[in-house]
Amino acid sequence: MQMIELVQQAKQASFELAQFGNLQKNQALLTIADSLEQRAEEILYANAKDIEFAQAQGISLAIIDRLLLNEDRLKDIANDVRNVAKLADPVGQVMDGGVLDSGLKIERQRVPLG
Repeated sequence: MQMIELVQQAKQASFELAQFGNLQKNQALLTIADSLEQRAEEILYANAKDIEFAQAQGISLAIIDRLLLNEDRLKDIANDVRNVAKLADPVGQVMDGGVLDSGLKIERQRVPLG
């Protein structure tokens, strides 16, 4: 599959995810966290190849360190994804608002990005 196709599929998925309710979004996050742990060996192998390529390209050690995954970092990422699932869903929250002289009610509301 070509990179452009992957990007197009990701964009389409973002539109679909934006329509999910809180329960569905949290289930998706928990599934992602589980998949990170279940596919750790595959992810770490691919990351090692990426690190080799970055080193061959002369990328700075600071950047390479940011790219580097190990078992602990991958577990931390999975746990962080689970922590996001525990957060209150901000979508739909009214952050600010008021009524104009004309009687028109205006609100600033949180909406999904995508």
